[in-house]
Amino acid sequence: MNKKNLITLIKTKADEKQIPNFSAQIIEKVENQNVFVKQEVSIIKKTNRFKPLYASLTTVFGLLILFLAFSVVRSNNVDLFADSNFSDSVVLSTIATVNYIEQTEVLALDDSYTILLADEQTDDLIEGQIDDVVSYAKFMEVLLNNGDDYQKEIEKSDIDGYEKMITYKLNNLSDEEMIYQLYYNEGINLNKNTYQVEGLLKYGDNDYQIAIEGSFDEKQYTLTYQHSEQNYIDVNYQVENQNQKLSIMVYKNNVLDQEVAIEYDDYESATLSYMKGQTKGTYQFEIETSDNTKGMKVNYSIGTSDSGSIEFGLSDDDQKGYILNINPDNRESFMMEKERPSMPNHGKGQQNN
Repeated sequence: MNKKNLITLIKTKADEKQIPNFSAQIIEKVENQNVFVKQEVSIIKKTNRFKPLYASLTTVFGLLILFLAFSVVRSNNVDLFADSNFSDSVVLSTIATVNYIEQTEVLALDDSYTILLADEQTDDLIEGQIDDVVSYAKFMEVLLNNGDDYQKEIEKSDIDGYEKMITYKLNNLSDEEMIYQLYYNEGINLNKNTYQVEGLLKYGDNDYQIAIEGSFDEKQYTLTYQHSEQNYIDVNYQVENQNQKLSIMVYKNNVLDQEVAIEYDDYESATLSYMKGQTKGTYQFEIETSDNTKGMKVNYSIGTSDSGSIEFGLSDDDQKGYILNINPDNRESFMMEKERPSMPNHGKGQQNN
């Protein structure tokens, strides 16, 4: 059927049914059906969903291998004391403990000191605190005179019951060599990431049983000397940035009797602070050298009651005593002589020139 006949047929049927004439629109649609309509086809690239998963599993597997390797090394090969920071801090903690024990025994024989502690003091002056301050002088000699340069050597233990021993050699102000030997066993709990050390410290003719508990996650540990079930000393070591701190807590009848904090960061000076107990004040120690002779200077502050400085010199004869030149800020200066804490004669170093 041609176009003319198609138009005639549509018109006739439209007239019969009395409907609008859409012939023109119908013809247009028929003609347009032969026109090719170009369509853009997009091909979606299939994503490899296993690639990120593979990378994640590879990372996890790598970390797992490192963890397992670290765990094996830690449990079988590592020695806590091979870490100089740990080893040095332990010897300082033990020296502070032994120093307190030895000096307390000396002071217990001094009636004047016992009476002084028994009496209530109306004024907090350096005269009433000096004995306790002197009791930490030996520790300060070791800390400031040696810094972090300790001679130490780890060996197999030569006594039964302990696996290893570490020998420390240090010098005091008069260049006497002091030798500390620590026998120890280590226990490491990988599940809790903690460690324990059982030790026997030998110094001179005395033995001291100690125990250390710490965590690998934290830069701190606690060293305990158990004098008896109810009387013991806890030394808590911790480090924050470069500042190192020893908190020495003395318990009597399971009650905290005295707490002292010793802080240092560069071995040039150290601060002794009495936190709890009858002794009060803050004391900053540093080493001074005059005419090739070493001594210590202490700047002190006892609340608002007293402040000033103390010069620690060694007695000229046998260097077994301290000559203290005390210079309060608001009073006359005066001198005192105090017994220097005893040091076993393991050896004599060369005097400095």
